[in-house]
Amino acid sequence: MKKNNKNSHSIRAKQVTDWTTRSIKLSTKFSLPPLKIAKTNIGYYYARADGQQRIFTNKDQLPGYGNSGILSPDSVSYTNLFVNGMLQPPAIYKVDEGILELLSTDVPSENTLISLQFITIYLA
Repeated sequence: MKKNNKNSHSIRAKQVTDWTTRSIKLSTKFSLPPLKIAKTNIGYYYARADGQQRIFTNKDQLPGYGNSGILSPDSVSYTNLFVNGMLQPPAIYKVDEGILELLSTDVPSENTLISLQFITIYLA
């Protein structure tokens, strides 16, 4: 019988694999394009309902509250309608340049404030 040396080892296997680990330091420089910040422009159209009206035009705009009229939806990013200060769902109104049409079954009562908000978002 052969005496085993404690400093040597023997392995019996069909395949032996080994691996090493290396680390490599890479550095890169790149430049980012200048940051473009979105800007907004907000305009309003104000009118008062007469109790029977479903269609509002630029002629119905309250004097002293701007003169932009009803803008085309194609020229703005968002349009919001407020009736008596309450935001209305887009399904109950239609906006074309110079015309606001209420599609709901009821009409706002007399002297109710109609506010149409136009939001335009653009890059400066």
